Amino acid sequence: MDDGVEAPQVDRPSEPLPDASELVRGAFTASTIGMAVLGLDLRIVLANGALEALLGRSAAELAGRRLSDLACREDRVATQRHEREVLAAAAVAGFHVEVQVARPDAAPCWLEVTASV
Repeated sequence: MDDGVEAPQVDRPSEPLPDASELVRGAFTASTIGMAVLGLDLRIVLANGALEALLGRSAAELAGRRLSDLACREDRVATQRHEREVLAAAAVAGFHVEVQVARPDAAPCWLEVTASV
């Protein structure tokens, strides 16, 4: 449709853009939303600073753990059951779960977890 309005000119950067993995890593690192990269076994491979602050644990403390390892006692069994269901599924596009985690300082912390494959 021609409405008589001319599109503005966009200056193209003279330097090449970073590749997609660099852009994603930058967004992951700078995000104020807690995020983690999980392996196919649902264990944390990489956690960003926002998740470390939210959970009161370092990336090294989070690495190799599953969500059920972090869940409070009351939510642990249900979270483990959910993990088993996800791992048993032949093809999972993703999942969503709410869980209360046990922080080292005992402060209550609820997580709304959304994961995609």
